[in-house]
Amino acid sequence: MHRDGDGRERGWEVQRFADRFVDLQGARHQADYALDGRQTKPDVLAVISAAEMAISWLEDADARHRRRFAAHVLFKRRPSAHKRIRDGGSI
Repeated sequence: MHRDGDGRERGWEVQRFADRFVDLQGARHQADYALDGRQTKPDVLAVISAAEMAISWLEDADARHRRRFAAHVLFKRRPSAHKRIRDGGSI
């Protein structure tokens, strides 16, 4: 296991980015579909700050880890169309 100068495992930036991205998707969904449709300015600024921090983590990550993350996202193994249809889903 390789560690950076602070003793953290290398690649932690990409993992934190991915975790934060999921949180931000949830916030976007809430903003788009919440019945009350109300967001306070401090809440919005906090989400923007979180997004900026996530972007900085990804930018700080080693290029090798960013490439590995991109390949995982782009080429993630997904159920085949046949299996989805067989299980009652759609293509």
